[in-house]
Amino acid sequence: MNMILKIPKEIRSDTVYLKPLTISDAKQHYLNWLADHEVNRFLDSRFKDHSIEDLQKYIRNFDQKNRFLFGVFVNTSHCHIGNFTLDISPHNVAYFGYLIGEKNYWGTSAATEAICLILDFAFKVMKVRKVWGGISKNNLPAIFNIHRFGFKREGVLRDHYTDHGEITDTLQYGLLKDEWVISQERFKKIKRVIK
Repeated sequence: MNMILKIPKEIRSDTVYLKPLTISDAKQHYLNWLADHEVNRFLDSRFKDHSIEDLQKYIRNFDQKNRFLFGVFVNTSHCHIGNFTLDISPHNVAYFGYLIGEKNYWGTSAATEAICLILDFAFKVMKVRKVWGGISKNNLPAIFNIHRFGFKREGVLRDHYTDHGEITDTLQYGLLKDEWVISQERFKKIKRVIK
């Protein structure tokens, strides 16, 4: 399993920065994301109501060694707008997921920059060989977004997901380190700093 001694305090781009989430970040606005049907539509968390204590427990589940939970924050306001998870397996492969909870940041550069940051962290700091994730076939914005970063569709989990009572497939996507080296060229205008 991949272990490093020092985890960056923050990873910064032009608009946003990622930092490890702490229990002090378990606030009402975060809870509101999980209660908003538009935000939680593709999250497993939508199946139950949550409390601040639930958020704190969730945050404690990440050891920040091989299981990471990063908050996405706006550089200018320090507003918490979303989260990224990254789980690194003993095979040196990382499963990732993300959520931009603040809807006024949907369709902005915030998600693009944050994805660049988490991929840089995974490949450059943690030295994983692959990042992968699953997306409901109905989550067209996420599928569009993931293709932009060079992820390749690797498989289908048939009848794996429930979306508004409809049983749908989950699509599996993966990105190898060499593919990120090529794909990141299209994002080279985004300044990225790991501190």
